[in-house]
Amino acid sequence: MSIHNEKGTTKYTQLGTKRGHRSKKSSKRRQNQSSPCFYLIPERRKFVPLGGIFLLFCSVGYFKFTHIEVQPRNWSQQFDSPAYHTPEQNKPEAQNEFVQFEAEPPAEAFPEPQPLNLELIKHIDLGIDLDEPVSISRRKMPDGPLDHRWDDPDYGRPYKHDFGWYEDYYENRDMPVQVAKTGETNWILPMLYFDMGPNNLFRLLRQGAITAYNMGRGLTVPVFHRHPRMGDTAKNPFVLPIFDQNYTVDLVWPANETMDVGMLRKIMPVQPMKDMMSGCQKKLDLLIKCGDIDTKRYEGINHFQRAIDMEIEETITIPTMADLDPKCCGEACDANQPAKLNIDDKKCVGIVYGKKCLPDQDRWLQSFAEISRNFLRPTVIRRFAQEFTEKVIGNRPYLFVHWRYESDWLDMCKPSRPKGARERNKEICKLIMGLTYDEATRSMFVSNLKAKMTEFNLEVVYLASPPNNIDLIRLLNSSFPGNFFYMDDVGRYSNSTGTFGPGFLDNNYKASFVEQEIGFKSTFYLGASLSSWTQTVLTDRLARKNSKHDSVLTVVTNGAPGYPELVFQFPEGDFNFKLIKGKNV
Repeated sequence: MSIHNEKGTTKYTQLGTKRGHRSKKSSKRRQNQSSPCFYLIPERRKFVPLGGIFLLFCSVGYFKFTHIEVQPRNWSQQFDSPAYHTPEQNKPEAQNEFVQFEAEPPAEAFPEPQPLNLELIKHIDLGIDLDEPVSISRRKMPDGPLDHRWDDPDYGRPYKHDFGWYEDYYENRDMPVQVAKTGETNWILPMLYFDMGPNNLFRLLRQGAITAYNMGRGLTVPVFHRHPRMGDTAKNPFVLPIFDQNYTVDLVWPANETMDVGMLRKIMPVQPMKDMMSGCQKKLDLLIKCGDIDTKRYEGINHFQRAIDMEIEETITIPTMADLDPKCCGEACDANQPAKLNIDDKKCVGIVYGKKCLPDQDRWLQSFAEISRNFLRPTVIRRFAQEFTEKVIGNRPYLFVHWRYESDWLDMCKPSRPKGARERNKEICKLIMGLTYDEATRSMFVSNLKAKMTEFNLEVVYLASPPNNIDLIRLLNSSFPGNFFYMDDVGRYSNSTGTFGPGFLDNNYKASFVEQEIGFKSTFYLGASLSSWTQTVLTDRLARKNSKHDSVLTVVTNGAPGYPELVFQFPEGDFNFKLIKGKNV
């Protein structure tokens, strides 16, 4: 072997071929050796035309295969392919242009829903009558966005957290008088019904923050449990009977995994559960039971006490919060009068919120609005949601749809359920099955969703739904190609970004928070009736006077009868709340 070195490069040639050693001409190298096709062209003059054609072929091939357009997901063939285009491909529409969906055939061209074929679904044992078709009708497609929306200064402008403002807002301000130094603080611990899902527990945490703030006490963030149906590997396993079935759940002790502790500390003392356990010597000086607490719910309190392992020194019962904090009872009493119950000498106090404990919803919402700018999901959750809406959705206005109803919801209609529950969920169960088995139901579902989006000039939709709701995910993905997003897109972005890392969404607790934040930031929100998850997002929006929401059941069925209303489900209070603007339910 001989080594030929030219301009710093090393080439190997072999001697002893039939032609003998290579001539000087054949050993010369062209100056430009960057093309991979160069080494495939014979170095003879008579092959130059053929070499030129071959180079042209290589160039065309290179251009073709490096400019492939990313197509929307084909669910029947490539289940793991991306469901969205890159932000560069999704260019925002001009604000003065109407979103135009493809023209639909006239209404008479669509089939009407028919009674569901029981032969196809006989394997599903339901205690409801399926001899009538799904209760749904088609909405009229509007000509353009609602005129009054153009008078709204916030219309079309995505909600963005100004993190600098949030972090610096209170930097040079004095703390309110009621915020004591941590060492001198008396504490409120909201007791949790541990036999319920985490979203019901967040409601109790929010109420505990309001009580502590109004009373000048500090808030203890209680230990939470993750949702039992999501299958996470528990690091802190704890067995709970939830929905009449035993589950092994994971306990969440760090307070900053549940809320932004730093922001709430700007206006009141906050501590994690374990700090209270040590600071109070594992004893509660007083447990207050407020309102009506049925036996089944109190079993959940017993499980919570089992988790925190704190003794109770004294227990009292009061009918309403008016006895403890007159500022919370609105017109029912004078906010300036002293409380009937004086607990100033009790440092460590737990409170159980029962039915009718809080009689005035308007006053409650007003109280929460005072602290809502500081009562936030964890900072890392908000930052992630912000990046996702900017880099994946392209910072465009979007419709958020919370669809809680999937195959598991059919349990509500089984013969083992009480008759009242079956009647309340009958139409929902028929709609769930219609989306799976009836083409007319699917067609009207999508058409009505598009009509609502046209009203608000939206073309992007995000769906929050249980991961087993495959039929609906496929339907919306095919109906809104390139403009449909859901949890898989969040997961892919999490795995691809270096900011948060692939392990960021390592449990359903954080994943649920991320979707709630995306829903909170949405231009228009369609909530699921009977869902505590929806209630959490709507409460955050209502506290900021954002009423751009509606019932997803009302929209997709065009107001068909038989479906439950979207109301403020607040069992701790005796309320009649206009959650849907202009409607008192």
